[in-house]
Amino acid sequence: MHQIIKNEKIPHLQQLLDEILNTYTGKHREMLESLQEFFTIFKSETEDHIKREEEILFSYIRKLEFYKTNHGTKPAIPFHSIENPISQIELDHVKLENALLEAMDKIASAYKTIEEPTDSFKVFYESMKSLQSEIMEHMRLETNVVFPEAIRLELSVMYEK
Repeated sequence: MHQIIKNEKIPHLQQLLDEILNTYTGKHREMLESLQEFFTIFKSETEDHIKREEEILFSYIRKLEFYKTNHGTKPAIPFHSIENPISQIELDHVKLENALLEAMDKIASAYKTIEEPTDSFKVFYESMKSLQSEIMEHMRLETNVVFPEAIRLELSVMYEK
């Protein structure tokens, strides 16, 4: 899911936004440039979040799973407990959720202001709504399923003799 968001969905949205910016002039252009600036920040925060999840948290979870399945050398617990990076990721989720809500407000506002939105703008708007829904569901699954299971996995590895 992370790689699809990072490598497909966000670049596609950026391409659509670039097309939109090349279409409109005047007051719409200023509003859309503001939207572009916000999207750039949103994109950066999303990519940073995905990188932290992949390189820190999920890397450690994979090591725990490998140990549990294949035994061998027990992985070191690099952050005292997996709950520490999970807490950070959950804070990221709150920030990302707020950024998504703000982005959708800005996009909806821009969309309503333009009398006849281009097809690119319509696709951008619908694609952002879809991305928002997918990210929210993804975060819900991580929070309610993946993270509790990772905590149980770490505890089982920690106390295994």
